[in-house]
Amino acid sequence: MISESDIYWCAKSYCDYVRCKTDLLNLSIEESILNLKQQEFLSLYKIKSKPVAFISGGVTKQQFSKNKIFNQNFYYTDLTGYSAYIAQKVLHQRMIEYARKRHVKTVLSAGSYFDERNVFAKMLEKQGWIRHGYLAIYQL
Repeated sequence: MISESDIYWCAKSYCDYVRCKTDLLNLSIEESILNLKQQEFLSLYKIKSKPVAFISGGVTKQQFSKNKIFNQNFYYTDLTGYSAYIAQKVLHQRMIEYARKRHVKTVLSAGSYFDERNVFAKMLEKQGWIRHGYLAIYQL
């Protein structure tokens, strides 16, 4: 069960991160909280009961196709190095398991437009995902 304080942490962390990168997006913590509560899938990674990463997404119909996909909508961590890799791996494994239970065959996870070297997608590629630029694809 994800608590209200966990959701607030997710919203505030994501908004603070984006605000550090650009002033062009007018982000609202309140709107972010509402959005996170509406996510079909939301999972947190915690260390010593403290949230340090989260991922959210949901099943959607792929455009121009009969196929459904699971699309990652948000990912954030304040970890670095190997700890960040582990958090990403654990959260993406949870996302894959959720997609599998929903009988979805394709999982998409896109890196940030702030990640110009595609490090996020390259980390997933090392975990068996197919990478196309900033986009990582996992076939079940």
